[in-house]
Amino acid sequence: MSPTRSFVRGSLFRTPHHAVHHAVHHAVHRVAGRAVRFAVPLILLLPGAPAVAQDAGADTTLTPREAAQQAQVRLERFREQRIPPEASGYAGCDELVGRLCFRYEDDGSPIQPEPPELTMARRDMLRVLANAHRDAPEDGWILGQLVFYLVEDRSVLAAEQRASECKVPERWWCDALLGFVHHSNGLIDKATDSFERALGAMPAEERAFWRSTDFLFNEDGRNAYSEARAASELDDATLVNQLWVLADPLYLVPGNDRLNEHYARKVSVRIRAEAANAYGLEWERDLEQLVIRYGNEVGWERGQRDPGAGGLVGDTRHIIGRQHPMSRQYVPPAGFVADPASIPADEWTIEAEKPRTGYAPFYAPEISELSSQVGRFRRGDDLLLVGAYRPASRERSVATRRLQYGQPGWRRAPREAPGDESSRNRVRNPFDPPPPPPPSAEATVAEEEDGVESGLFVLRPNGDVVLDQRAASRQGTWMHQVPNGEYVISLEVLDTNLKQGFRARMGARQGDIPPDLAAASDLLILDGEGPPPETLEEAVDRLLPGVQVRSEDRIALAWEVYGLVVGQRAQVTIGFTEGRPSTLRRFGEFLRIVEPEVPVELSFEDAGADGRTIFRSVGMDLPELEPGEYTLHVEIQLPQRAPMVISRRVTVIP
Repeated sequence: MSPTRSFVRGSLFRTPHHAVHHAVHHAVHRVAGRAVRFAVPLILLLPGAPAVAQDAGADTTLTPREAAQQAQVRLERFREQRIPPEASGYAGCDELVGRLCFRYEDDGSPIQPEPPELTMARRDMLRVLANAHRDAPEDGWILGQLVFYLVEDRSVLAAEQRASECKVPERWWCDALLGFVHHSNGLIDKATDSFERALGAMPAEERAFWRSTDFLFNEDGRNAYSEARAASELDDATLVNQLWVLADPLYLVPGNDRLNEHYARKVSVRIRAEAANAYGLEWERDLEQLVIRYGNEVGWERGQRDPGAGGLVGDTRHIIGRQHPMSRQYVPPAGFVADPASIPADEWTIEAEKPRTGYAPFYAPEISELSSQVGRFRRGDDLLLVGAYRPASRERSVATRRLQYGQPGWRRAPREAPGDESSRNRVRNPFDPPPPPPPSAEATVAEEEDGVESGLFVLRPNGDVVLDQRAASRQGTWMHQVPNGEYVISLEVLDTNLKQGFRARMGARQGDIPPDLAAASDLLILDGEGPPPETLEEAVDRLLPGVQVRSEDRIALAWEVYGLVVGQRAQVTIGFTEGRPSTLRRFGEFLRIVEPEVPVELSFEDAGADGRTIFRSVGMDLPELEPGEYTLHVEIQLPQRAPMVISRRVTVIP
């Protein structure tokens, strides 16, 4: 008899292990969609090894724990035998994780339905677990297995009842299981409450495990995280809090379901670490890492391995566990965590191709980048934010429909009435009180916007909400003013009918201008039709919702300059560099100069009413550029000072 490796110390998870001798060869594990393929050792029974009991209920000498354990082992061995075959073969590794070979794929193959005989076998096992739980209600291991497999069976209400009636002496485990069930059922607020109670009651060593960010970053990310912490002098608790504020997929949805998912995965690790699994592996850090990074499998398959690839006993089978195909990277880049206000616009995209960690929210398994443009302007001691947004597409991936279950635990805000769209260029600010709708347009617009909620959020880095404005419009322009400070800005759209979301998230920082210094606002790119606007309000009406342009399109630029002194003039240069703003090697090193239709000059004499603010806009035709990403720069050169350069990313499309 050899004990399994346990990551929890104490009576709750201490369990004897069935006696089995092992032989090992390599097998494969894969995740669908953006797939992850794991080559894992397949553990086989050698000749002469003792087998587990075939009918635990018939052996009256077994304790409730032993009966439950043997039933759980039988189910996982049966799963390995009955899961459906998979056509594709082994194709190498993208990443090695301990004993595991990790591979991303995007073949679009559907997740195979569970065989009916496996469903029946799990329900037979659940009856054994229920009997064992009845006889030993204080046993946390038995209850954990019972709740875990009830959730896998989609019997969430039964799982909730079992967790609610928990009699385990370690009460934190009862709350942890209840949080796991609520999260599985999409009840975000209830899950949060349960997990917080568990965290408050659990031992310090266990709490450290739950709050740990292990496995969320690769080696470069861990180094960046450590460097950012050292530079910011923030403590670990503050950094972890800022990480999860940023990782929340949509602020439109109350609560933080990504943090709940992290805690639910910690529960899964505790449950699975002391149990058999379909791969036949004893639990070690590599399996723990994959659960923390990607969660539990949502489907299983069995494939065939080339017999010539090795192995001790010539068995060519391998097990394939699939994850949600729409999983996205919501955990922010490590370098953003310590200073969220410094996150550049357009730099933080939701990674879909090869996410370090994966998660698919139940309310919107597919969340994509929102086409938007946001600018910062000064109004005394306040920060004026202006912007425009519009989702790029209303289509959704068919693959996401198969995997949704549970009911959302939140409600949409009431839908606003549609506004006056009579102006050709004007798109109403969706976050302002709506004017009375035209009677003829009401039915058409209401049908188009039904099920759509949009939101503009401005948060402090610690998560305190400064601005929470919501509407029911799929697109719009807006202006809002907040005090100077450091913020996270998030523009979001959620279509509850399609279960599809869009978001653009960035940082913003603004303080007072030091005396005798000048400053510039962000650069705005506008629809170029008509004469250039004369005020910022007119410019916002023509603001492009995201900057995708065709070569030789006509655009307009707008910006403000602050702090010029009497008689001071500035020279303005406009040009492009290839790539995003972060790739600019040296300010002023432009790919080509773009000449506006009228020379641009700034001076104090024509400043605004406050005597220190100058608004400027110019219209121009774009030069011939190959399709790709560029950055448009406006360089403002003041006498005897370093130039100010304001930039905006532009995507040129065919």
